[in-house]
Amino acid sequence: MRLFAVAGNPILHSRSPLIFLELFKSHAVDADYTRLCPESPEELFSMAALLGLEGLNITSPFKESAYHAAEEWDDSARKTRSVNTVVLRGGKKRGFNTDPDGVFLTLTARGVQVRGKKTLVLGAGGAGRAAALALTRMKAEVILLNRTVHRAEEYASLIGCRASGLESLSLHVQDAFLVVNTLPEIKTRLKDMFGEKQLLFFDAVYPDPALESFCRQRGSTFIPGEEWLVRQACRSFEIFTGIHLPGDEIDIERLRKVDSLSRKKNISLIGLMGCGKTSAGKRLAQKLGFIFLDTDSEIERAENMSVGDIFRVKGEAYFRKKEKEVISCLWREKNRLYACGGGAVLDEDNRRALKENSVVVWLLCSPEASALRLRGEMRPLLQGDDPVEMAARLFRQRKEKYFITADLILYSGKKSEEVAAQAYEEIVRTL
Repeated sequence: MRLFAVAGNPILHSRSPLIFLELFKSHAVDADYTRLCPESPEELFSMAALLGLEGLNITSPFKESAYHAAEEWDDSARKTRSVNTVVLRGGKKRGFNTDPDGVFLTLTARGVQVRGKKTLVLGAGGAGRAAALALTRMKAEVILLNRTVHRAEEYASLIGCRASGLESLSLHVQDAFLVVNTLPEIKTRLKDMFGEKQLLFFDAVYPDPALESFCRQRGSTFIPGEEWLVRQACRSFEIFTGIHLPGDEIDIERLRKVDSLSRKKNISLIGLMGCGKTSAGKRLAQKLGFIFLDTDSEIERAENMSVGDIFRVKGEAYFRKKEKEVISCLWREKNRLYACGGGAVLDEDNRRALKENSVVVWLLCSPEASALRLRGEMRPLLQGDDPVEMAARLFRQRKEKYFITADLILYSGKKSEEVAAQAYEEIVRTL
């Protein structure tokens, strides 16, 4: 199976997995796709290497660092100094920027003609630079506005457009045809900035129903960010797979209405033994106000035996049966945080129950880290002359199962309180 992911911080809100999983399925590509939440560019590419990813989509705040990490670039990446798609093959990182394609395809699909018309792009980050490049290629009169003017000027010179400070927006908007917004906080200032001006508003920040409603009430045309997201993803899919897609391959309106995570009322932590599920899980449950449950502990309490003794006396098959019974009850509960045994994902019914009834977070650690953390503990599956090699074998056997089950992957090679804090921030932003 080929593995791909979107990486950002925050990232749990991303709808990219919905898009790519639908595309993989409809085109019979044996691949899976999930979300990574690294805390640094170095952590990002370490996670990708450990997972054996073939490709990455990159979002904020890593687009510029991904550009510098790449060894080859397409023209859009070079002009924007930003990368949103990375191909990882043959030990090389090839960087692409499909965001300009997303802008071009969205405006073209809507029949929007910008040639010779004044267009404003708010924000000189990766998305803003991509929008400015697309509009410049479409022969629009483009002004890139940013809080820090010299940053806008630096990138405008590469792209071939004009630059200005964001404080001048109210002046420029008077004769503008199109505004492209890439700044999450802009909606609180719209009324003062735009006055009563009616225009075409293209928002890169999604979802934002309040901003959409504000624009429509004023008679302005609003283009939601999901359209940009879907069309740039189609281009990334082509790069990853070599399969050409038309711009309308996905029902964008259907995608906008899908909310796959907020209906889930529990959290499940999965990962190799020793990755910190129990220690980080207890802290995370406390932060969320959830009840913490460790599946191994639940089985031990019911059997009045340790996991090691169950393996020794009754066998692994018996343990897995009891584990399945615990996990099958997820749908009955809410506001629970489950720390699952390392092998829970081996069972297909377990994977389905976890995915359907909880937000699944994979705490990723290397086999070496797992074996080191468990040094001196009696773990049945690590008993032998070389615990590291035994942990590595378990990781290889289970990696794909963890991957296809996870909604989010966090690197657990740090203090449990740091892992819990990072997971908490992701969860409360999205659920």
